[in-house]
Amino acid sequence: MRHALLRALSCGLLAVFGGRAAAAGPAPKLSVTFFNIRYFGMDGEVDGTLGHDARVPTLKAHLAAHKLLADVMVFEEIVDVAMLTEQVLENRYDCRSYEVSDPRHQHVVLCARAAAFRLVRDAGAKGFTFDDIALNGRVRPAVHATVASKAGAPLLHLVGLHLKAMENMGAMRLEQMKLLAADLRARPDDGVPTLIVGDMNTFGDDPAAFQTAFDAAGLPLHEVENPAAYTWRGTLSTRSKLDRAWLTDGVAATAPAVAGPCNDQTATREALKAYYDEVSDHCAVSFALTP
Repeated sequence: MRHALLRALSCGLLAVFGGRAAAAGPAPKLSVTFFNIRYFGMDGEVDGTLGHDARVPTLKAHLAAHKLLADVMVFEEIVDVAMLTEQVLENRYDCRSYEVSDPRHQHVVLCARAAAFRLVRDAGAKGFTFDDIALNGRVRPAVHATVASKAGAPLLHLVGLHLKAMENMGAMRLEQMKLLAADLRARPDDGVPTLIVGDMNTFGDDPAAFQTAFDAAGLPLHEVENPAAYTWRGTLSTRSKLDRAWLTDGVAATAPAVAGPCNDQTATREALKAYYDEVSDHCAVSFALTP
């Protein structure tokens, strides 16, 4: 409570003295899913064959069975973007990513259901990436876009992230988040809410440090509280909460659901191996923004 009050006071002072702290206007009604699909387009393996992934049928079945085909979707570890959009999503989504020279690069991909929405550049942006987040090519850039109605009305500023992995790389992740905060701060304030989602590879105090970075930049953002303990599972006993979301203050969201075995206490070794082989090591996270 004390932290929340301090945040509110800090943001209020920033608003009075010229900061971008005012919360956004009414939230759109949108369903959201974000999902790290391990080395998609290489059969899920770091040394897999480029342009091949036997998981396409099981991924499609998993997305359908768990109702994960949302209005807005963000994916990480996508090596073959075209395979994702054409074979898994069946060209039903308007998607944005970026190009790099490394054929094995794990892309971040933003998608919106094409029947009702489209992804457009943020006002004043030259493209769809915040390249400074990539730290001169050492890691991945952030991908950002405005989710707009088919008529062009802006509904949501969307940012997809895949931050630096490994527990001992917290300083690098915080550097990335501070750069993102500066990028968001520099955007024109149009009253449209912002949602940041992705594989943030969080350990220990990372989430609190990210929140401090947003607060220091005068950004009215809060983490979407996920009651699930884990979003990644390597073995029966190896689990972590790596996938997270931040949302503009004052925008309501349903409690996130985590699909798959990440929090299943009864999962067998065989079931976990099947999920790892046929889907991913991460579990998709989904929720809805509500007006």
